Amino acid sequence: METTHSLPGTIGALSVARERARELQLAHRTDIDGLRAVAILTVVAFHCAVPWVPGGFVGVDVFFVISGFLIGGLLHKEVLAGRFSYLDFYARRTRRIAPALFVLLAVMSALALLLLSPRELADFSTYALGTLFSVPNLVFLKSTNYFTGSAELNPLLMAWSLGVEEQFYIFFPPLLLLLMRRKNTLLPVIGFACLGSFALNVWTTQAHPAVAFYALPPRAWELGCGVLLALWQAGRAPARSQSWRAQLPALAGLLMIVGAALLFNAQMAFPGYAALVPVVGTLLVIANGGAVNRLTLTSRPLVFVGLLSYSWYLWHWPLLSFARIACDRPLTWGQASLVAVLALAMAYLSYRFVETPIRRGWRGTGPATVIVIYLGVTLIGGGALALALRSGGLPGRVIDGVKRVEYEVTSSRMNPCLMGYGDNTFNASAACGGDDSTNPTKNGLALLGDSHASALRPGMDDYARRNGLGGVVQLTKSSCPTLLGVTRAMNKHPRHWHECAQFTQAAFERVLDSDDIKVVVLAGYWSAPFDDAAPGQGYRAIGDVQPAPASTTTRGAELEILGSGMRRSIDALVQRGKRVVVMEDTPLFPFDPAKKMVSEGMPLRQALARDVFDGMAPAGDTALIDEQLDQDVRATVVSSVAVAHAASPAAVQIFSVRGQLCSRVGASANDASKAAATQDACRFAADGLPLLTDPQHISNYGAHYIVARMP
Repeated sequence: METTHSLPGTIGALSVARERARELQLAHRTDIDGLRAVAILTVVAFHCAVPWVPGGFVGVDVFFVISGFLIGGLLHKEVLAGRFSYLDFYARRTRRIAPALFVLLAVMSALALLLLSPRELADFSTYALGTLFSVPNLVFLKSTNYFTGSAELNPLLMAWSLGVEEQFYIFFPPLLLLLMRRKNTLLPVIGFACLGSFALNVWTTQAHPAVAFYALPPRAWELGCGVLLALWQAGRAPARSQSWRAQLPALAGLLMIVGAALLFNAQMAFPGYAALVPVVGTLLVIANGGAVNRLTLTSRPLVFVGLLSYSWYLWHWPLLSFARIACDRPLTWGQASLVAVLALAMAYLSYRFVETPIRRGWRGTGPATVIVIYLGVTLIGGGALALALRSGGLPGRVIDGVKRVEYEVTSSRMNPCLMGYGDNTFNASAACGGDDSTNPTKNGLALLGDSHASALRPGMDDYARRNGLGGVVQLTKSSCPTLLGVTRAMNKHPRHWHECAQFTQAAFERVLDSDDIKVVVLAGYWSAPFDDAAPGQGYRAIGDVQPAPASTTTRGAELEILGSGMRRSIDALVQRGKRVVVMEDTPLFPFDPAKKMVSEGMPLRQALARDVFDGMAPAGDTALIDEQLDQDVRATVVSSVAVAHAASPAAVQIFSVRGQLCSRVGASANDASKAAATQDACRFAADGLPLLTDPQHISNYGAHYIVARMP
């Protein structure tokens, strides 16, 4: 994203005379400032979880197109005039982008020292280093996995889009210079490049969603479309018609942008084909520049917000993230909106006292000097961040209890036997219980399921040894129920339903074909599809074709799929002489227990949650959870096991994880209305250690604690 007044999206570092010449050549378009305002308002509303803007993330796509249009057009004009210089170009970008970013990173680093735990500070330092060196998107991509903390808790996540842009402008200028040697190839080659990038975007959205979202190649077409529009308009007289027919494209474009912000949602596969809506909409608005734009986009408030859009983008996300880190409970969208207003004030101060003075004061500064200053600040800042990272997040700042909690969380997530999205078979290594002829110890217990099953592995190791079963065969895959005839559809991972079906088939073949395996434990986040409900998602029966869309699959139908899959799986295992234990799942806590315990050891963070946001969870090591929550799912699991147990009492049993953590808090006997609000008091910590690593996954200590009670 860029912010400028005289020349949006550029970083001036030439002489004053040449700056003025450029300003005369490119008339400033206030309607584009207004379009920027629309983009940043949708992004901020989405990040504040404003309920009626569920697709506000499309604002970033609008920024990409604007950037390509403005900077691509400027570069084209400079090359045509024979005055393009790599040094001048990168100095301009540095002068525009770097000052506000450096100030933000300095302020956020200070806040990080005060508010972040050692593990969080180490992560922050990693992301800040990536941001300094213009590769934050690649750092985020590399660090993304199933157990990556919530995106809301990464203060620098917003920098991914800056990384995409900076990388684009490393490759685009030399390509433009090369193509300008034969100008008739310019539009066709860039057009084909955009088509190739778009095709890659469609494929990766299906196969590798994180790559599609964060990486430059699947995103380049969005900036490239802006460049194409600038090149197409170059040398052409602007359209003068003010007829209502001539304004329809711009009106349609605005409706496409706003409609996407209002109708898209975070559960859909994106970018993919869906990104065409905001991208084409932005092109239509920019290409028009007529009456519709003047009436809707050039008001003073919108232009003002548009001028602050870059700084507001920088400030709003880190402040929201730090507020969410401090609070045990989620921010309301009203609270988040107040934080966003504070960020707007900080954006104005940045624009007024950082960006504008430096832009004006450095006009006479040579481009080489600008680059040297930039590199110097980057190296100094990078060195400080590297020291914080090397130290493990400066652990001396916190008490030992915080460090114990964080060690438990980190070690609990180190499980190579949990397969991720994209995998369709299990880890066959010896550590995961694969066939190993050199190991005299037989693996007599198999653990099947998703990440909730995987979290129980340390306890299952104890159980296997205690019962003379030897070792454990772990066959687990993220978000996969691992029941015969059942899979799970997920919009964000379009191929997951097929991968899960293949994984389940391979896992059951491994278990059913083994005479060594005597006990099979089935565990899972059985209510996951309902807790994460969205059109297109949920339990699906495995067939020869892709699962039916959600519009034809009701909650009752999904429960039947779950129940029949449970019964089918138990029957198949019992027929092969296996003893089956089905685990009733972990309770879902309304906050992150481990994060709560960390915050309790950091007084400033606790005070911020208590006194500013009223976001603290109740004191103690238990929490009240609605007993009725997902009761129909639990009833389906219990009844399915009961049917199998009745047929084979010695071979089938159920063990309640929830039952080991929770005890009933009953309603008053004389108040029947309270019966529906019966709650369980559920333990989340013991002996100063968390029993869970997040609101739903058991920790290593929790696994030992729970399975020790398993008969």
